[in-house]
Amino acid sequence: MSMQTRLIQPLDVLMLRGNKSFGDSGEHGAASMPPNPSVLAGALRSFWLADLGCDFNAFKAATPEQYPEPIRSQLGTPTAPRGFRLAHTGLACCVEGQWQRVFPLPTDLVVQKDTKDAKEPAIHALKPQPMPAELMSQLAEGQYVPMLRAPAGKPESKYWLNEQGYHLYLNHQIEQITFDHLVDVATLWKKEYRLGIALDSKLRTASDGQLYTTEAIALCEGVQLVADIQGAPDFPTNGNLRLGGDGRGAGFETGTLKPLPNVQAKAITSGKLKLVLTSPAVFANGWKLPSQADDGRIQFAGGSARVVTASVPRHHVISGWNLAEWKPKPAERVVPMGSVYWLDELQVEAGTSLQDALQALLLQDTDPQRCAEGYNACHLALWV
Repeated sequence: MSMQTRLIQPLDVLMLRGNKSFGDSGEHGAASMPPNPSVLAGALRSFWLADLGCDFNAFKAATPEQYPEPIRSQLGTPTAPRGFRLAHTGLACCVEGQWQRVFPLPTDLVVQKDTKDAKEPAIHALKPQPMPAELMSQLAEGQYVPMLRAPAGKPESKYWLNEQGYHLYLNHQIEQITFDHLVDVATLWKKEYRLGIALDSKLRTASDGQLYTTEAIALCEGVQLVADIQGAPDFPTNGNLRLGGDGRGAGFETGTLKPLPNVQAKAITSGKLKLVLTSPAVFANGWKLPSQADDGRIQFAGGSARVVTASVPRHHVISGWNLAEWKPKPAERVVPMGSVYWLDELQVEAGTSLQDALQALLLQDTDPQRCAEGYNACHLALWV
């Protein structure tokens, strides 16, 4: 399926509020970075409709068949999305004149200073281990637990991985990841704070005692947002967007970035791999992958595998605003981006693309709108 990349340069600070309760006097609206994929998907799809001269009011209740190409097969409508899907969203940095992706740390990597006097933090990895026989648990027979063998210390959450470090991670060369592969988020974006006051909707005057603050995100110089668009070969190569809260301006253009390593051959040989979520995921059964049985077995087109264990942080909540129906989207619990699933007993039929098959599995039984927005995206990594 066609894939193309757009680099998005904000022209102002961005209002990227998370989904925490906000609205009472004195409350603080925290920003969400990186932005949920639906933020970029909504801006890009709205731009395309405007660029095509579409009547938004008529479009709300229309079917794709009522429109010519590219809406009919590529963009679709609010109730019937078509090929357009964000396969990946994130950030990219300009390094020596070349754009390179940066990635949030997968949850099986832990960065911490092993001693108080250490100048640089060390990188440790969680490893699946069988549960000791002396301990009782509710794990199914044969399932493991991800364990961390490292000196006692507090993990640091202010780091991302640069492109080289992420490639090492995907190839299971974690011992080669060093401090030089870490990127401090302070070099990617800054937070700015805005003070506001609520308005009385009837009188159009300031409400007494209704002060609030919000966080605004300012990307650092040489940092841009990235959106990989799948299934829409006719998407414009450049343009201007209304992005995030208050519709702040942003420009986009076509970008060329290095592809990720293909780990399929080594994974089939070893019979093991890791599935890493690169966006929040909406699953019907909590943290479990679609089709996952009680024994951990999953079935996908062209093969099967067994979920040995997983590293899944506390769930997040996503919502958003439905422009077509002019109301909030339902709040949904999601598995956080960066969650890791260890798979073994891998069985794959000849000619099967593991990346495509497992990605299709994650999109199974998911709201088509959420799929188009870029949720449930994944990368595959080696586990040996």
